[in-house]
Amino acid sequence: MTLSVIVPVYNAGGLLHRCLQSLIDQDFPQLEIILVDDGSTDGSGEACDRWASSHPQVRVVHQPGAGLSAARNAGLAIARGEAVTFVDADDVVAPSTYTRVMPLLSGEVDMVEFPVLCEWQGRHPRTLSLPRRIYPDGRTYWWQAQAYSHTYAWNKVYRRELLRGIWFPEGVVFEDLWFLPQVIKRCRLIANTSVGLYYYYDNLDGITHTAGAKELKNQLDAHLHLLSEIHDAGYYEATINTAIDYYEHSGQIINLPRLPYQSSLKLKINRWLGFKTLCIMSKLVHQYLGKKPSPSTK
Repeated sequence: MTLSVIVPVYNAGGLLHRCLQSLIDQDFPQLEIILVDDGSTDGSGEACDRWASSHPQVRVVHQPGAGLSAARNAGLAIARGEAVTFVDADDVVAPSTYTRVMPLLSGEVDMVEFPVLCEWQGRHPRTLSLPRRIYPDGRTYWWQAQAYSHTYAWNKVYRRELLRGIWFPEGVVFEDLWFLPQVIKRCRLIANTSVGLYYYYDNLDGITHTAGAKELKNQLDAHLHLLSEIHDAGYYEATINTAIDYYEHSGQIINLPRLPYQSSLKLKINRWLGFKTLCIMSKLVHQYLGKKPSPSTK
């Protein structure tokens, strides 16, 4: 099975070499690397052309700056592989990752998710470890794997046919949270694996750290849209956390669906005293502890 790796590139600077070298060094024999230069002004676009001139498996698309979603969509539109994956230009894929992961995309398995090592600036690295498991449908995967907490597009390989007609929404942030649920609804089987590794390098200028009320509203809207179709206690509490973050940034209390879950103190307060009371209590606690709210998922 052939694999297309789509890499959006925007002013990646010296980090681009590290990323592309990790892809060129992959020992998976049928690899296509698509670089989408999204209006770079720092020479990254020219660097992409140089890589393509010396590596036949590399293709380059240049487009005016239109954002991450548009760049990924441009790559999807020309991908030739039977499977597709994504890599951010400041990240790295561990050696032999695709050789180890791709055989799992067989039979009725339509998507495979593999581990992530998050290199946080100023904090100890954190690993998203995944047990080897097959999920019978997207709903089970969303709940049991707590997929809503790692909706990243890039630590997964997808059967390309599965993505036909599915695009990343342009003009919004937390686009992965809109994209992944559409994909898993179509999956026959989903596999998690303990092999392979994606190195995610934290960016202090990225949306995870800089999100304000507008960006958090994008994230919250995606959760609320899904909550009407898929919910359990864990996902409901994760959505509540995002709604509290939004309140603490904007002062606005949203109309949160009332669901009967009471498996934690937070859910009990929400159930019996209401979401408004929960928001006020949470803000007072954060003020007492001197903590700033932060987005609950990347």
